[in-house]
Amino acid sequence: MIVLFSDYDVNRVIDTQQQHMAQEIRSYDQDALLNTDPGDLADYFAAKYRGDVPQLGEDVTTETSEIKIDASGDPRRHFLDSDPHYVPGIRLTYHVPFVGDHLFFRIRANTFSFCPPSARVGEHELQLVREAERLDTDDVKSWYGTTRRDIEQHLGWLRESVDPFNARLASVALTSIEQRRKRLLDARNLTEALGFPVCQRDAQVSPSISLAKKRIVVQPPQASPGVYAPEPQLAEKDFEGILQIINYMGLTMEKCPAAYETMKEEHLRSLFLVQLNGQYEGKASGETFNFKGKTDILISEKGKNVFIAECKFWTGPASLTAALDQLMSYLCWRDTKAALILFSKNRGFSSVLDQIPDLCKKHAQFKREESPATESTFRYVFHSPTDTNRNIHLAVLAFNILSHSSEELVE
Repeated sequence: MIVLFSDYDVNRVIDTQQQHMAQEIRSYDQDALLNTDPGDLADYFAAKYRGDVPQLGEDVTTETSEIKIDASGDPRRHFLDSDPHYVPGIRLTYHVPFVGDHLFFRIRANTFSFCPPSARVGEHELQLVREAERLDTDDVKSWYGTTRRDIEQHLGWLRESVDPFNARLASVALTSIEQRRKRLLDARNLTEALGFPVCQRDAQVSPSISLAKKRIVVQPPQASPGVYAPEPQLAEKDFEGILQIINYMGLTMEKCPAAYETMKEEHLRSLFLVQLNGQYEGKASGETFNFKGKTDILISEKGKNVFIAECKFWTGPASLTAALDQLMSYLCWRDTKAALILFSKNRGFSSVLDQIPDLCKKHAQFKREESPATESTFRYVFHSPTDTNRNIHLAVLAFNILSHSSEELVE
């Protein structure tokens, strides 16, 4: 039996856990860090170092056993010596299962009581023990209820500190990862600028790291093989600029839908190409071959594709899934910025918008959601079909070009 919630301070535990995570990020293999998607790596570290405060289960069992109890201190008895005197007694043990990290039963929260409960702590269960010569049923039930509520209260106090720590852990990890990536890339750019051959080091295999958590093995995300070599990409501000041009054009169409609702996809695409070429000096093209097909809109710079987009009509959920598959098939490994432009001529445009997020998240290449720019623009990170560490930043922009004369319905 130990006194619970009394050995370690929760703030020191959290600080130590964050320091250990930062140290592992600093010592992580360089090429593995550069060849792994930062978001995936941050999620891995957050899962490994998060605090898992236990949750008590309801499948409680009990057992009783005979024991000997020292009665020498019983004021109702009188002994002529100071030796121990044992009498028959009974021990009742409640086996209370839990999920979570058993070490938290030794950690003191910022709010605590000066008389914490005691128990035996196993890896997956608590044992609450009551011993006496005789045990009264009502008294035991009352004691168990009070003790369990006391334990759950202490666990609740721990969550007040641990839950915010868990919520920010991925962001903290991502910041550390990005800072180290920048240092490594700056150092590699410096060695290239010096003009001398780079000293080749022996290839090293990154150690496999695993963490047993709730009986699930957490593995670090798989890094792309080889030495990291950066590829030129469209700057984020330029990507935002392209999307802004597309959005302005789409909003203009929505203000006068009757002028556009009879147009086919290729005609609507041409309107966007005019606007993009005005900004990007004729570098936007339509119906251009790329990888496995002809994409509707492609912007290139110095012979390299920097942006690819597809224009599609919404005719129901299947049309969006097919459009995503088509767009993804056009993207080769070096293509990392893309957009899907959806035109809806259906009544109930809100219903169309409601369906887009779930359909995108169900796609096989979906990784995570990013903050949307507007109520009808959705931002996601997909991965390349040939490399899960190669991210594709995808924007889905939906526009309503339904005129009052249209009678089409949402599918």
